[in-house]
Amino acid sequence: APATAAGAGDGEQLRTARGELQDVRRQADEALGDLVAERARSAALTEELQGKVNDLAALSTAKLQLQYDRNKVHIELAPVTAERDQLKKENDALHADVEDLRAKLGELREERGGLAREGASRQRELAEDA
Repeated sequence: APATAAGAGDGEQLRTARGELQDVRRQADEALGDLVAERARSAALTEELQGKVNDLAALSTAKLQLQYDRNKVHIELAPVTAERDQLKKENDALHADVEDLRAKLGELREERGGLAREGASRQRELAEDA
């Protein structure tokens, strides 16, 4: 009878151990499932990040190309801009000269008018004296 009781105790321990083993396996399977899901999520995030990095690299390349093109245009336009500025200076100087000449012309007209009046006045005086 004691051997049977010992065997029954061993059987109970074996069932308990098997139950614990199943619990541990279930927990391990759940942990493995969580790990697989986390790795899949990590892979998806990595892929998304790589796409964004590629987009950023393309934008950066485009920005550098635009800056290069802009600088190239500025360099090509520099002589044209300098010539435009020089022509503007010359134009401004010519306008100033024209204004000066107009002012002098006005003065000369006034002077001529004064001389004509003076000449007419002298002719009257001479006519009166004669």
